[in-house]
Amino acid sequence: MNGTDLTHVVVVALVTASWLALWVLAVASIMRRPTVARIERGVWVTLVIIFPFIGPLAWFAWGRSRQRQKLS
Repeated sequence: MNGTDLTHVVVVALVTASWLALWVLAVASIMRRPTVARIERGVWVTLVIIFPFIGPLAWFAWGRSRQRQKLS
């Protein structure tokens, strides 16, 4: 294995670990929000599972901010 192959493996591992962490944090954030109704929570978790790249980003961009507005 030369240096280029090792670099590729490291980059892929870092991207995969980052994506997995974002996915887990999104699901945990959805489940821990007391202001999210059960139906809405189910919809968000389903979106995060079905769309693993867009779902977590959508939650942090729109879903989470909507929940903050409900609290104010």
